[in-house]
Amino acid sequence: MYNNTTAGNQASAIELAKKIINQQPVYIDTETTGLNRDDEIIEISIIDHNGSLLFSSLIKPSQPIPADAQRIHHISNTDVASAQAWPVLWPKIRTYLYGRTIAAYNTKFDLRM
Repeated sequence: MYNNTTAGNQASAIELAKKIINQQPVYIDTETTGLNRDDEIIEISIIDHNGSLLFSSLIKPSQPIPADAQRIHHISNTDVASAQAWPVLWPKIRTYLYGRTIAAYNTKFDLRM
């Protein structure tokens, strides 16, 4: 059962979702070496508004992936050993994101990374 506040928030969320969908966003998902400011992206996927995969890649970090992170996403140091580093991949990744509305499950985190 929803009260007026919940119903109002739900209506606002629905309107926001419609607005975002109309902008034909790209959706990103990342996996990282951790949650801190100095952690790095080790995998990124970008999908367009139709669900087509635009880009997906492992990324070689500048430091080892901690065991705690490996237990969460199951990406090991061996997995990323032959991957390209972020500075090499960024120009290609940027072409999919520049000027686009970006949507993500945990947007603040993904954009910060």
